[in-house]
Amino acid sequence: MDELLLSPDKAWKLNLVLQRLYLMGAPKVLMACIILLTANSKLDTFTESIEFIEVFSGDGWVSKCMKANGIATVSFDIRLGDPLPGKQDAMDLLSDAGHIGWSSSPTIQCLDLGRLCKKYKDTIAKYGVKSTKQYKSKTGVKRFAGSKALKSTGSYPPKFGLRLARLYPRFIRTRPRFWAHVEENNLNFGIDLFESLPWHDMDWWVDARMESVFRYLRGSHDLKLGGLRSLFPTEI
Repeated sequence: MDELLLSPDKAWKLNLVLQRLYLMGAPKVLMACIILLTANSKLDTFTESIEFIEVFSGDGWVSKCMKANGIATVSFDIRLGDPLPGKQDAMDLLSDAGHIGWSSSPTIQCLDLGRLCKKYKDTIAKYGVKSTKQYKSKTGVKRFAGSKALKSTGSYPPKFGLRLARLYPRFIRTRPRFWAHVEENNLNFGIDLFESLPWHDMDWWVDARMESVFRYLRGSHDLKLGGLRSLFPTEI
C-alpha cells in the first residue's frame, strides 16, 4: 500500500517546518526532501528535539561546548562519515563544495570582531602558530606553502565554542518569529505553501548537490507518499 500515515503530532511538525522554510525563502528542493524523508516508512522522523546543529564541526569544540551547557546538539563533518574516494563531499570544508555561516538572529554580529589590525597580526606572527612558510621560487617570486600546523586551522578553537555557547540564549531571544496566518482547521498549511511553489525553473541548490539527494529519496522503495504523490512530478 502507498498510504501515508502520519500521527497528528508528526503531521503538525511537518507542516510547521515547511511553513518556516517557506517564510525563510528556502529552495523548494529542500522542502521536498524533508517531505520524502518523512514519508519513508523505514525512517522515524521528528522524534528528537534538536536545539543546535553544527556542520563542518571538525574537532567539534563548538558541539562539545554546547552539550556541556545542556544544549541538545548534533554534529556533521567529513570525519564523521565515509565519503567516497575522489568525490567532493558537502561536509568537507576544504573541498570546493563550499560552506556558509548564517543566522536569522542579529546576535551573529557579536562574533564579528572586525578586520584583523596590524597590532594583532604582528602578535600572531610572533607568538602564534606558524601555519605557512614563505619562500622564493627559482624565478625569485615570493611563494607560500602550508606547514604541518595548517590542518589545525580548519577547526574552531575551544574559546570560540565557549563564546558561542554563552551567546546561545541571546540568539534564541533575538531570533525572528517565522509565522504566517493559518486558516482554521487547515491541517495542511505547510503542504499548501509547498504546493504553491513551481517546479519549473526551480532552484536545485547546485552547490549542495541537492538534485542527487532528491533523486535518491524519491526513488526509495520504502516511500509511502499516499495523497502527497500528486505534489511531485513524474519526471525531472
